[in-house]
Amino acid sequence: MKPLTHGDSATRQGLWHGFSLFALLAGGVLAHGASFPVPATGSALAGPTAAEWDHKWNLFKKIGKSDAEIQDKLDRTYAQWLGRTWKGKDPGAEAQRYLQPMPGRPEYLYHVTLGSFRNMPCHGRVLIEHLRRLRPLSLHHLPAGMLRTLPDVPANGTMKEHLYSAILCLLTWPLFAAEPGDRAALACWPQWRGPLASGVAPEADPPLTWSETHNVRWKVKIPGAGTATPILWEDKLFILTAVPTGRKLDPAEAAKRKAALATLPGGGTREVSPNVNSPGDFFRFMVLCLDRETGKTLWEKVACEEAPHEGHHRDHGYASASPVTDGKHLVVSFGSRGLYCYDLTGGLLWKKDLGRLFTRKSFGEGSSPALHGNTVVVVRDHEEEDFLMAFDKKDGRELWRAPRTEPTSWTTPLIVEHAGQTQVIVASSSGLRAHDIRDGRELWSGPPLTESVIPSPVTANGVVYAMSDYQKKVLYAVRLGKRGVLAGTDAILWNYSRYAPYVSSPLAVGDLLYFGSNTSGRLTCLNARTGEPHFEAERIPGLQNLYASPVAAKNRVYVLSREGTCVVLKQGPKLEILATNALEEKTDASMILAGKGVFIRGQAHLYRIAED
Repeated sequence: MKPLTHGDSATRQGLWHGFSLFALLAGGVLAHGASFPVPATGSALAGPTAAEWDHKWNLFKKIGKSDAEIQDKLDRTYAQWLGRTWKGKDPGAEAQRYLQPMPGRPEYLYHVTLGSFRNMPCHGRVLIEHLRRLRPLSLHHLPAGMLRTLPDVPANGTMKEHLYSAILCLLTWPLFAAEPGDRAALACWPQWRGPLASGVAPEADPPLTWSETHNVRWKVKIPGAGTATPILWEDKLFILTAVPTGRKLDPAEAAKRKAALATLPGGGTREVSPNVNSPGDFFRFMVLCLDRETGKTLWEKVACEEAPHEGHHRDHGYASASPVTDGKHLVVSFGSRGLYCYDLTGGLLWKKDLGRLFTRKSFGEGSSPALHGNTVVVVRDHEEEDFLMAFDKKDGRELWRAPRTEPTSWTTPLIVEHAGQTQVIVASSSGLRAHDIRDGRELWSGPPLTESVIPSPVTANGVVYAMSDYQKKVLYAVRLGKRGVLAGTDAILWNYSRYAPYVSSPLAVGDLLYFGSNTSGRLTCLNARTGEPHFEAERIPGLQNLYASPVAAKNRVYVLSREGTCVVLKQGPKLEILATNALEEKTDASMILAGKGVFIRGQAHLYRIAED
């Protein structure tokens, strides 16, 4: 497993490999108080340069359950490490510890953000990988690369205290040894917005450059149409599409349906946009599974075949929601056409008819399902009766439904774990609202957003970020941990109202929050902790219109435009363009990053992009 490093040199990695092995053998010596000289400043083992002092490092541990006892143990281990490494000095550690659920799995990431100050005489760092539970101390159980994620040695002092902390870290690592299934979730793209639901692929190493004739490993035709972002689990890609059958409604029935679009079943009316394609054709709503390496279709299933009851925006379609998987179950939503669960070989496990949706202006449907543990969550905000609903992933049994009163939204639920409680967080016009995943009861609510909410919320560092842009711009940050109505309280860390995305969702990576403007190709980056802009509405050469959401891996940010151009930026507070890549197709779906590859769904084809 690849550690979450920040550009460590190969030399330092190799030295730490040897050093960590030595540390394991040195425990008895340290117990007797032996000390060792430390290399002078500027040597290979010296501390970081001044430019590194402002970095904040993430510590991750995978745990098998989220009860208070486990978190307390982790907190105490962290405090021990901190005390040993810094020897009473103030490291500027931001003790923001929280548990973040892994998609569709019972494990969590234990996340600590550690900062440091320029005037410190020493520097300690531990980058702990994605680890799991109780195993005996054994080098055999340490994942590949683990031995190089040890503290930096300071430029002065003795090696003793740092060897001691290194051993402390090594003694705690085997308590959380990684398993193949756990690594797969982080190395893949199992849901809308990736393994952490934030747009970040922590284990990916995608290429920097490509074109139609460069680094395209395969390009395959996808039947029908759709803007659903694909997902990936190990060697399988899953993609949804709506394929015209060539059969049309009877002209009289088609005219009747078109005339009825402005009337709602409950007796109300709605405006129908002139940009809507009226219903009239029959479609096969299909799930495709492709081989990751070759693009070959492994299987395809027709979920249903019908003529939709309403139309969709001309830029939209009838297959816009991403599926979600835990490696065993594949949950697919075609909205008004039903909710389906397959195994990864294409066997149908169950299906549910949830009834028809009637969306604002007949723009169509697009909210993706979310999966956590055994619970599938679906939000149904439209112009009629609204619900947040939960189902058992094993058999489709309805677990609960929470009534809502909202206009149409197209956002996807965000599931987070905080202080031992799993929350389902949904953005809508009335604002963010969090529900207990066990029974659907509301836990807290945030300030209002705009109408027609499309961007999905994201989380990082124990904070949830929500934003929308329709006739005005709203963006705010909510610190998790409070209950009730949070508007006007200190739980709202900051507000921002200059720019916001209309369609695409934001990217939260480290202390940075990126988002684009829908029709101008402009990008904004905020300090995620303060809301202060690093840069605002910067026009990026090559970008025009943005529907796809930005993604990140390998200290890079990938921004894809509707015209098929992807601009790659260096991750950081300054705008630095590394590459500009172009494909020949329109691209509205978001990119996915996994392994050494990039997968892009164009208007007609799916691309796999990777270096030779």
